[in-house]
Amino acid sequence: MRHSTWLAPAMMGVAVAEYHAVKWTKMVTSKMMDNIKEGLLFPTTELPEATVNWASPPMMQEYIPEDTCLDNIGSCRQVQFFRREEFVNDPVPAAFEPLRSLLNNEPSHKVSVFATRKVESYKRNEDDSPSVLRASKSQPVIHYSAPNWHMVANLDQGNNLRLSNGTARDASFGKAVEVRRHMKCPPKSVCYIETFTFHASLKGFCRKRPTVLCGNDDREINVCKALDMPSHRNQLERGINYHNWSSCEQFDKFIWESCYSEPINKCIGPLAKECQVLGPILWRNRPLSVSVAWSQELESGDPSMNFNFEVLGLSY
Repeated sequence: MRHSTWLAPAMMGVAVAEYHAVKWTKMVTSKMMDNIKEGLLFPTTELPEATVNWASPPMMQEYIPEDTCLDNIGSCRQVQFFRREEFVNDPVPAAFEPLRSLLNNEPSHKVSVFATRKVESYKRNEDDSPSVLRASKSQPVIHYSAPNWHMVANLDQGNNLRLSNGTARDASFGKAVEVRRHMKCPPKSVCYIETFTFHASLKGFCRKRPTVLCGNDDREINVCKALDMPSHRNQLERGINYHNWSSCEQFDKFIWESCYSEPINKCIGPLAKECQVLGPILWRNRPLSVSVAWSQELESGDPSMNFNFEVLGLSY
């Protein structure tokens, strides 16, 4: 009895959290309903209330370690290069700030939520009486962005969707789990039990921010900025000229290719460009999946008519 007393508050907390998570999925699927009725593989809706952590935004990052050149061996034996493209809240370069009022539309980012679908059980009920359709498993279908992209989309306890830099890949995420689901299949209807797995998509603007790590008290050095004219291939911001950049081709090549591949970059630094990233929405460190049930009359020619949809519960 004493153990059950200790466990009761924890179990109550989990139940409340699950209730709120299911409530959120019902809200999102209601916004997707037109897509669902049309049978789209990836029903989608915009979610403007979602937030992005601009202090640690989603990004693309590639790590390149190399043995350092001879002239810099005193600073570091191995140099580490980081190619990065980060989402930015404001893509307008500082040099263009006086012209902002001329923009027709203020640049902005957009967060959308979409669901992947997997049929777990199906029945075509041609009888004149209802029957029961059951499902014993639920398997999430996970979609990720291209390699080297890093985004975590977390649904917190307050049902706030927050996007930030991080890793949301795990081999266990796509494994099937045992569930006990059932629905009443109406007469003369087709019926499905499916797994919906929710994902977030962030579309906006990214800017290059490559860095170098070599000495400097193990702090990364930002290497991109507008060049002072007349420019030189090895001209960089002050404070890092203790490196022998001009005699190290590996530094010179990395910086020039990463920062100044386009002529305008030499004047105002790297420009922001449109980009997009997606990933699974996590709830309690697992992909947010639910079992759903829906039915439609066999003779219904209009997908919006005689369509019944219900979220049965979380797929855990």
